[in-house]
Amino acid sequence: MYLIWRVIMTGVCILLFGLGSVLSSLTVFPVIRLCTRDPALRRRRARLWLRACLRALLTLIEWFWLAKITVTGKEILENTDRAIIVANHPTLIDVVILFSLLPAADCIVKASMWRNPFTRGSVEASGYIRNDGAAAAVVETCVQRLSGPCRLVVFPEGTRSPPGKLAPLSRSAARIALRSQAPLIPVAIHAYPPMLTNTTRWYKLPSTRSIYHLRVGEPLWPRGGDESLKPEATASRELTAALRMHFEESLFNGRV
Repeated sequence: MYLIWRVIMTGVCILLFGLGSVLSSLTVFPVIRLCTRDPALRRRRARLWLRACLRALLTLIEWFWLAKITVTGKEILENTDRAIIVANHPTLIDVVILFSLLPAADCIVKASMWRNPFTRGSVEASGYIRNDGAAAAVVETCVQRLSGPCRLVVFPEGTRSPPGKLAPLSRSAARIALRSQAPLIPVAIHAYPPMLTNTTRWYKLPSTRSIYHLRVGEPLWPRGGDESLKPEATASRELTAALRMHFEESLFNGRV
């Protein structure tokens, strides 16, 4: 009976997410466009509204006993106004959890989200960075955004993780850090038992509530001093390797 409740409430949350996005695209975001001439302020207001919606959705997820969320090191995120937030991506609701913690966060998003009628309005109004062009152009756009206060969220795996492991990490986050001199803040997301993974249907849920624990690590700073003499390809490879090591130690106690 409890599993049936979980399936029904998960379906309700997915439906609310889709309806909320569509309604925001038809009502709130047009009002923000009409009332805000400055593009940067317009994006910020749209993101703040989106964050409020995601926080409400996360509250329902916890109320419905679908998942419990805990965060270690939250103060690191709160005390940083210019950084690249790099997270692994085990399940579908990682984005909901992470964005509920970060006011007006920027993000690199897959091109498919711009084509999806349920998410297009939100990502367009929020001015997120579309990841369907040349990698160098995407990196340059991110560097420009980080010229001022900005929390840029990057999922270097590119998609949800394979069960129980990490996918290969893209070097894009390291390249952005090297060119912008913004720190990488790793966020290791552990979910057990996992739900809404890349290999299961949304209604194939575990029989017990999922426990999500986010562990925010200390910032990883790009090269300085003698490190600045290294070619970018070498420096980005080493920084990505350090990031992967952090995730493996946080998630698997160093075991891969």
